[in-house]
Amino acid sequence: MQFFDFFAQSLIYTASMLLNAECQLVKTEQLSHMPSDASLHIMLGITGDVYGHAVLSFTEATALKTASAMMGGMSLSQLDEISLSALKEFLNVAAGGAATRMYEIQKKIDLTPPTLISGSSIYMQMAYPLVSFLFQIKDKDINLRLSLSLQETKARTILIVDDSSLLRRTAQDVLTKAGFDVVAALSSGEECLDYLSSHPAPEIILLDIVMPGMDGIEVLKEIRSRQLKTKVVIFTSIADRETVQKATAVGVDGYMLKPISEGLLVLLKNI
Repeated sequence: MQFFDFFAQSLIYTASMLLNAECQLVKTEQLSHMPSDASLHIMLGITGDVYGHAVLSFTEATALKTASAMMGGMSLSQLDEISLSALKEFLNVAAGGAATRMYEIQKKIDLTPPTLISGSSIYMQMAYPLVSFLFQIKDKDINLRLSLSLQETKARTILIVDDSSLLRRTAQDVLTKAGFDVVAALSSGEECLDYLSSHPAPEIILLDIVMPGMDGIEVLKEIRSRQLKTKVVIFTSIADRETVQKATAVGVDGYMLKPISEGLLVLLKNI
């Protein structure tokens, strides 16, 4: 599968290269590049509204507030600690969306990269490099594999709450392999609250919205009323603005769309 048009067609493979990508918020969407013998540097600039529609990965109010400050001419050094932290977290989780947008934009312009040899690897890292894209060059095809570039940390405890038994099993398997300590996988909001009444609160709760009985928003309200020091990430198929705003108003720490993706793992590792 060839994700970059400029790698397709008549490639002459002669050397490996490092591909660095940075993303920034700008007033006008843009893409610039700077090829050399050893590397291809790509600067992606996407507007706040494009960023907001690309992914629903962080609380919307915080993301748009920070984006507005950046587009208003504020530098990183002028942002307060909370806004800077929010910006970093937003960019970390949105890296995949930004990369997808880059693929779309680059088709409109002519990019001439350094040449490569078959079997070479290309690494692309977004700003605040928590997500790495590894391209393996083989027989003029480019196979994309997403990998995480994260510091080794103590296994974080996580509670999965979803009425789908298939998703619970899949999420538990994926998260365990990713280094998380899954303390339980429960099927309802009521089971979640009962668990929290009799067990230490996990560091993270991965919470569905649509479930029999209490929905995820109601469960989140109850968790916040208990003043538990746990992060809650909504993991759902619902992407409408009203639901996101409700979750934000109650105090959600993250909002991700199904299915399970590398973006979810990045969020859970860094929330």
